[in-house]
Amino acid sequence: MENQMSALLKNYGLKATPQRTVILKEITEAGHINVENLYEKVKEKLPTTSLATIYKNVHSLVESNLLTELFIEGRKTMYEIDKGYHVHLICSKCGRVNDFFMGSEDLIEFFSAYIDNKITLVTANIYYICNNCLQS
Repeated sequence: MENQMSALLKNYGLKATPQRTVILKEITEAGHINVENLYEKVKEKLPTTSLATIYKNVHSLVESNLLTELFIEGRKTMYEIDKGYHVHLICSKCGRVNDFFMGSEDLIEFFSAYIDNKITLVTANIYYICNNCLQS
């Protein structure tokens, strides 16, 4: 997987450092993760990595559009590998986040007819109670 992460970084014109490679691997495995949890995961593999290094690299990866930020009400900002336009289904009880891919392109096309400027970002969070939480 590290070779895959290195190739992904290079595709975005970024140097494939050990820190960035591990950061991407951990974000890919988690799906959605905040910086503090990411830091704990990265430290298991690269013990000398500082929290400042994580913040610096995450910021760089967001600026390059390789990562996207996920803002969830009442929680710390989470990060995910950019997957294009999609909706986040978020359980209001356990906080689990699932990606839901739907006709986002249709929404963009629809709203583009009303907006003269280019749409730069589409985000949607849908809050619900997941089946696991309903059963417990």
